[in-house]
Amino acid sequence: MSNPDRARLAGTACLAGGVLQLASIATGLGTRTPPAGLVIWGLAMVCLMGGPLGLLALRAAGGRRLGYFGAGLALLGQATQVAGMVYIAVYPALEDEQLFTPLGAQAIWIGMLLLGVATVRAGALTGWRRLAPLAVPAYFVAQVVAIQIPFYFSKGLNPNYAVLGAWGLAWIVLGLAIRTTSSQRSAAGTPAATTS
Repeated sequence: MSNPDRARLAGTACLAGGVLQLASIATGLGTRTPPAGLVIWGLAMVCLMGGPLGLLALRAAGGRRLGYFGAGLALLGQATQVAGMVYIAVYPALEDEQLFTPLGAQAIWIGMLLLGVATVRAGALTGWRRLAPLAVPAYFVAQVVAIQIPFYFSKGLNPNYAVLGAWGLAWIVLGLAIRTTSSQRSAAGTPAATTS
């Protein structure tokens, strides 16, 4: 399987993960999360691993260590989120006290920020696709600063999970960027960029 084919598969997974994140809104994901919410969010996190993996397959960050470190951190964060879903399923009464999901979310947005910066600097993606990796951390930080902190955290409440689930929109944009870039490269017979 060629790198563009791997990237296309990863981009499709990322798209699916974004859709699953949006679907999690309807399950009432949050405090005392129902089993369906746990399963959907966990599956979303597994699928969203296609985001950083797809960018690596495209060599979107060139050979930059910053990109590899960012991808690794984002993947670690997604795995931590999955662990959080398992933990909540086993110990539902401790959902509010567990640290897997908040730590995982922090690792994801910071990792994607680093990967996004490396991608912009490498210039291997063109047009809007070049900025697509930065949509993921931008949305996360914006919703925390504009909604979660002033309206929920400051009142001692849990985060608004509907707003968090809408993070899927940014992942859909990233999945589309990966898929369209891989399709263009396959059609042109162009190997993945190797900018360093």
